[in-house]
Amino acid sequence: MDFFDDLIQGVQRTLTASGVGFDAKRAQTDPIVFLATYLEFEARKIDDAPRRVHVSKELQASPERTAHCVALDRLAELARTGQSLQPYQSKQIHSFERNDLLLADWNIHHLHLGEQLRGQAFATRTGPLLFATFLPDDAYFVAVMDHSSFSEIELLEIIDANWPRYLDEFTLKGVIGVSHAPTSADVSKLRRAGIQTVIPLASGRVLTPPGGGLTTARSSIAHMMRAQAIHRLLENAEEYVRQNETDVRAALKIGSAEVVRLASLEPDRIVFTADGSPLQHSVPIAG
Repeated sequence: MDFFDDLIQGVQRTLTASGVGFDAKRAQTDPIVFLATYLEFEARKIDDAPRRVHVSKELQASPERTAHCVALDRLAELARTGQSLQPYQSKQIHSFERNDLLLADWNIHHLHLGEQLRGQAFATRTGPLLFATFLPDDAYFVAVMDHSSFSEIELLEIIDANWPRYLDEFTLKGVIGVSHAPTSADVSKLRRAGIQTVIPLASGRVLTPPGGGLTTARSSIAHMMRAQAIHRLLENAEEYVRQNETDVRAALKIGSAEVVRLASLEPDRIVFTADGSPLQHSVPIAG
């Protein structure tokens, strides 16, 4: 019985079925890191969900808004109606081990402003990009900037000026400043080195990374922590099965020889099955 291994094998099957290449050896030798990489890979894709669209006053008043009004209106309509925005994202969203440092650090996506031509998977690539934050119910269009702007602190300043409540949970309480305020160039260098930093803003707040930040391997801290939490959860699930083995086997109508396996891990429950059994047994996740 190894529920975490069952999960990793399921992830590998999902990736293979989707035609996504991955390091199978890493899945065996470092399965927690492999799972964290998968979680980060999935999080890079903006999910198809209808959202309220909010446009910063800086973007509304900018010459970029006038220059790219057709493209911005197209992206806003797609976001409002829950249609796919993935054609406007980086082509690297389909690369399993390619990190998005801006997303992992500040939870800001970048989208291209070209048209998606018939038969093409991705829209035409453009120099100017829309920088935006996507939450489950809201899309925040922050600014149109170029490819050299991925570490521009101005992006956070604009978010703070327009939607300050969003940043409240990432604000260090009781901290009024830092000994050295990093520049945008500093942020870029620190990201490449996998070094965590905090950002003081003009409003006086000091931010921890809204995206969760980066590990020294330049991967997402948030997704590594989630992978570790899932590992602990499945270890606890194995202990539950051992302590309630008679009831679990009776629910699955199996004998003592069959191996209990993880069928699925859902947001609110863990589902078990067994080799040769068409039945499933689920247990709610507490906490």
